[in-house]
Amino acid sequence: MATTPNNPRAAAADRWWWPLVLAIALAALVMRLIGAQESPAGDELYLLEIIHGRSFSSMLHAVVNQEKTPPVGFVLSWLSAKLGNDQTWMRAPSVIAGSALIPVAALLARRAFSTAAGLAAAALVTVSPFLLFYGIESRSYALTALLTTASALVLLAACERGGWKRWLGWALLIAAAILTHYTAIFVIFVEIIWALWTQPRSRRKLIAACGGALLIVAAWIPSFITQFSHAGDEARRIALSAPLSLDTLTGISGRALIGHPLGVANGTQSLSEIPGTVGLLLILAGVGTAAGLSLLEVLRRRSSGETIARPSATTGLLIGLALAAPVGLLLASLQPDRSLLLSRNLITSVPPLLILVAALLTRIPAPTSLAATALTVAGLGIGAVHELSSSGRPDLRSAAKAIEQRWRPGDLILEAMYFSGPPLDRDLAIQLNPVTERSLLLTRTSGLRPFARPIKVGSSIFTVTAAVGYSTGVLEAPKQLKGRYQLIWSERWDGYVPVFAGQWQRIK
Repeated sequence: MATTPNNPRAAAADRWWWPLVLAIALAALVMRLIGAQESPAGDELYLLEIIHGRSFSSMLHAVVNQEKTPPVGFVLSWLSAKLGNDQTWMRAPSVIAGSALIPVAALLARRAFSTAAGLAAAALVTVSPFLLFYGIESRSYALTALLTTASALVLLAACERGGWKRWLGWALLIAAAILTHYTAIFVIFVEIIWALWTQPRSRRKLIAACGGALLIVAAWIPSFITQFSHAGDEARRIALSAPLSLDTLTGISGRALIGHPLGVANGTQSLSEIPGTVGLLLILAGVGTAAGLSLLEVLRRRSSGETIARPSATTGLLIGLALAAPVGLLLASLQPDRSLLLSRNLITSVPPLLILVAALLTRIPAPTSLAATALTVAGLGIGAVHELSSSGRPDLRSAAKAIEQRWRPGDLILEAMYFSGPPLDRDLAIQLNPVTERSLLLTRTSGLRPFARPIKVGSSIFTVTAAVGYSTGVLEAPKQLKGRYQLIWSERWDGYVPVFAGQWQRIK
């Protein structure tokens, strides 16, 4: 909508656009700051082990030899962890990137479609449960999404206005994205092909910018080769839980678009839980209304003989970006017994896909458009609220505090750990003080031995269970000793994996 003296409504919309976008971004920041208080869990524990108490060179050495991810996210978390408690501050880069994604996505949507689409895109990105989760997670996913979305925005500006500064900015962004997460290559490839095909006047500068980016990335290639040499085991493990199939593809795509990244295959959330049945119905009503009305308009124009405009080159770019990660992961998973089909690896395609949804919601007449957008945002918002309130990360921090208030010297703490190896078996240990931690025992089953010792010395035993597929209640003594103990305290903390703790005392 052009801003001219003859269009005061457009001028007013432009005046309010930035304040509204910044207000939405502030709301996104608050949501992510709330979530950042959760206990570290899952892959965050690997990052915490790599950055905690290490020098910069030791941290980089660990990234090369233990990880399958480039260094930028680790470097930023290592730096931010120096500001305070590393369990919280290591999340600062993701919180900032996840919040900054809102205005960047809004700008890209406004450039491609309209001011209204920009506002709708900002709202959708803010309340997306998937993007909210990774806007908290102290890994590199949110930063990768920000960098790739920004690269698309800068690429459009460079193609339209030219100037070596813009092309330099694009080169730096794509280099940073590749050095943040390797899956960024999928969307960057689409950007390059799109620019070569649709922007012939920019080809020389595009090739030069690609060459500059390649020079920056080249320094990491030896480290990438080392990482690639030990990445096969993870691809095989993923293939066991997420093999190449239609169910896997639809499952990870649905969770990335409207749900929680950890789905049924991992024993945790399904779309019926996040965004929930009501949320799903609202999203379907909003998007379905917009799609239906758009289709009816196309049919009306065809029946009346009107010319239907073809999608613009910019729309084609966004469609390509939305498909880039799914198609790239599909191709990378064609090798037998190898798979990369995890919803988190789709994150670079989620912002452009939400921008396309925003365009669909705002292309219909204004009153209906507003209602359809509100329904969709409300549906996603229900999922986001549920994620923050009852489906956050396993709350081992609260469990540790509750146990320490009741713990006495001689008591044993038994955590039923069904993951294997460090640092995943440190989720409770890092929350305990050094004295209490010395009484911690990890086990795969309760067994006789942990419960036999308190019988002899008359102490209590605390049991903690927080493992996918096993957190169904307070861990009890084995049958042989069950009659020798009574449960005198228990508590549950909700999350995408609930945590159960109990205190068992010997019956005298």
